[in-house]
Formats: sequence, structure tokens, C-alpha cells
Amino acid sequence: PSLSSTQVAALPSTYINSLSISQLTALSTSQFKGLTTAQTSNLSSSQIAALTTAVISGLSTAQLNILSQSQLQAITTAQLSAISSSNLLSLSTSALSKLTTAQIVALPTTVISGLSTAQFSVMSTSQLASLTSSQIAKLSANQLLALSADQRTAFSTDQISNMQSGVKKQLLSLTLAETGLNATLTGNSTAVNIQKINTDSNAVVRFPATDASADFKTTITNFLTDKDIKGIQFLNAAQIPVLSPVQITVVSLSQIKTLNNT
Repeated sequence: PSLSSTQVAALPSTYINSLSISQLTALSTSQFKGLTTAQTSNLSSSQIAALTTAVISGLSTAQLNILSQSQLQAITTAQLSAISSSNLLSLSTSALSKLTTAQIVALPTTVISGLSTAQFSVMSTSQLASLTSSQIAKLSANQLLALSADQRTAFSTDQISNMQSGVKKQLLSLTLAETGLNATLTGNSTAVNIQKINTDSNAVVRFPATDASADFKTTITNFLTDKDIKGIQFLNAAQIPVLSPVQITVVSLSQIKTLNNT
């Protein structure tokens, strides 16, 4: 006769690790669900990768959260898709930070949008950079604000362009220092990024107030449209001569007023 869930739970935790793949996969979903966290933590990566989706779907959040980085990363994307959204949303910040980029990509958009600010704030730059356009489209402004400036540098311009309008505005209304974008926006990359992300007429683009460099001139001359120029919130006196006569005509009164503050 097979062991009951209670009997399986009474087995020494080290014994679980010695089970062959065939022995382990012979355990029923209820038996596996009855494993203690100590037993679960003794599973090898190869044992975890061999588990059926039915067994994986039965794991509790306590069992998932006890897994080490190598154990968590052994979960295949097919297995991950079998885990309920409620269990995925209950992952600890430690567990979430250990997921591979492939696993992050495999997370349903409902899970990404449902992550708390605490959970979202522990995502690495590589995890953030791996988010798909569908996942990016579900991010909230609060999730964005939970990230550090360094983390925000992970977003590509294509990802930013796929953000919801309100989230994009939130990102663009921050100063370049606050967004972290100024760490990578230099030379023509500045222009390319601004041109791609400034797709909303209400978006705010903030050039550094002291930027009257050749870089700014190249940006203005070669890349930015009249609409983009209108979106620059702050202009300083040193930047005005860089504009062409035609470009000067699109500078707004509010932009001119900022000259008194630069």
C-alpha cells in the first residue's frame, strides 16, 4: 500500500533527497503537498525539474518560498505556468528576486500587474529589462515609483513606449536624475530615447538645466521635432542660441519664463 500524506511528511528530510526521479514522481499530488518545508528544501534541482505540472501546481507558497536560488531556477517555464496566480503573487521578495529572466517572461501579465511595490522593488535590472511589451503595458505608476534610479535605467525605449500613458507620464515627469535615465542618455542616444518616449503631447521631457553642450545641439538639430521641443520643460539662456530660427518659433511662453530661473 502507498504511504499516506502523514507518513510521507514523517520521513526524514534527508531521505527525500535520496529518492530517485522515478520514486519521486511516483508520489501523488496530495503526498507531495504534504511534504514539510524542511523536506522540500532538501530536493535537488534535478528532482524539482522532473516534477509533473500537477505536482508543481499543488505546492504551497511556504514550499515555494523555502526553495533556494538553484532550486527555484530549476523550475521550468512549463511548470511555472501550472502554478496558480495566487501562489505566484504570494512569493516572497527573496524568492521573486531569484527567478531567471526566462521565468520572469513566463509570468502572466496579471501576476506582473499584481505584484506589490515591495515585490516589484526587488527585481533586478536584468529581470526588468526582460519584461515583455504585454507585461510592461500592465505596470502601474506605483510600481514604477518603487524602483530606484539605477533600476529604471534597465528599461529600454521600446519598453517605455509600451507603458500605459499615465505610467509613461509619471516616468517622464521625473527629473532625469530621478528616472536614472541620464546615466545612459548621452550623445545621440539621448535624442533617440527622447524621440521614442516623447510620443504623448502631454509628456514632459527634462534636459539637464546646464546642458548647452554640443550634444544638446546635435540632439535639437538632428533628432527632435517641433513637438519634442515643446515638451522640454526647462530651457536655459545658453540653450536658446542652439535653436534654429524655425525652432525658436515653437518655444512656448512658459518655457521662456523658466529662463529667469536658470
